[in-house]
Amino acid sequence: MSIVKQSIDRATSSIKKKGIAPTGNHHGEQFSCFGKRKDRSRISALEQQLVEERSAMDKLTKIEKMVLENRETLTTLSKQNGGFNSTTPYKQNGDLNLNTSNKQNGNANETTLYKQNEKVKAVSYAQATGQTIKRSNTTTLKNSYASILYLKDDKKKTKTSTDALQVARKLVCSKPAGTAIIANKLLSNGKIMIFSKDENSKANLDDLINASDEMISEEPKRQNPVILLKGVPKEIDRDHVPEIIKDCNQDIANACENEDSITVAYLKNNRKEHLVNVAIKVTPTIRRIILETLDRNVSFGFNLVYAEDASPVRQCFHCLSFGHSQTKCPEKQKKEPPQCMHCPGKHLKANCPEKNKKVTCCNCAKRPGTSDKQPENINHSPNSDKCPIYKAVLSKATSKTDYGY
Repeated sequence: MSIVKQSIDRATSSIKKKGIAPTGNHHGEQFSCFGKRKDRSRISALEQQLVEERSAMDKLTKIEKMVLENRETLTTLSKQNGGFNSTTPYKQNGDLNLNTSNKQNGNANETTLYKQNEKVKAVSYAQATGQTIKRSNTTTLKNSYASILYLKDDKKKTKTSTDALQVARKLVCSKPAGTAIIANKLLSNGKIMIFSKDENSKANLDDLINASDEMISEEPKRQNPVILLKGVPKEIDRDHVPEIIKDCNQDIANACENEDSITVAYLKNNRKEHLVNVAIKVTPTIRRIILETLDRNVSFGFNLVYAEDASPVRQCFHCLSFGHSQTKCPEKQKKEPPQCMHCPGKHLKANCPEKNKKVTCCNCAKRPGTSDKQPENINHSPNSDKCPIYKAVLSKATSKTDYGY
């Protein structure tokens, strides 16, 4: 960059040193103008080169800054994965690996995660939930390729899921052709869940199990997704919401198979007193129509209501535990004080004596989570995407919801 600048300075000084021919000398005036044009052209070319080099330096500076800011994260992931392999973009066993991908337009590099043959951008949970859930081309465990297996002659439920797994292994090993199993999961009531690699493998497994005299294969039961309608007029009765949606939205009415295609799940308060948020449970087809065809806008007569995916997680606002609402909370029925959102104490958040301190997750502080040790970072709210317990519950609830893929 300094060489280019020196060249520009020399060209500028040479122009200043050159004299202009006297007026009236036509040939001298023409020669002087020609020299000026030549010098100006040279200066323009050097200035353009300087701008390009400065732009390249800015990009390199940004990349260097990004690497320095994420040095700790890169080091931690490197230790967890036993070091990065620079020759391959991912590990074949499905472990996470970091690599750097260059954009074709020459922009700064982006840090990406590679997991099971899929390149995934490292985004936050807030960014992820701001988008519609879409089908990904990954080989991760999906309920669409899962089968529920259990023993036939076990009406008294005396057999365990481990017994069922042993029988399933024996049957698959006897005729392994066409079956590609990637994982299994032990369930309650003597059942197991088997994940196949693809649709054909799942079909072959189901046929093999159902043709035997020992086991039965079934499709896993999944719940319909929930859509949250924000800003429904309060005067509309909740029992009339499904009918109004069908009457005012012909695309949704055509997709309804029966009365259970649209049902009201629950109501939530809206910031405006004359409005209410209505959560409706719909089929995967109707969900896709609302979010894609109608572009998240559902007609309610003279009103247009915004719609979005509701979280499948059920969290009690009284005890902040999962799996039930505050109307069915066992602690509330025992008239115990509410759990604070700011600290592990039991009191209203408005009366918290530790308001000036950092927030502490009550669930992480009281429970060990998935390991024998308490999570290292407990300075987050109980419903934050940083909470390991909340993320585990969210992942489980999402896998049990049928989004249509």
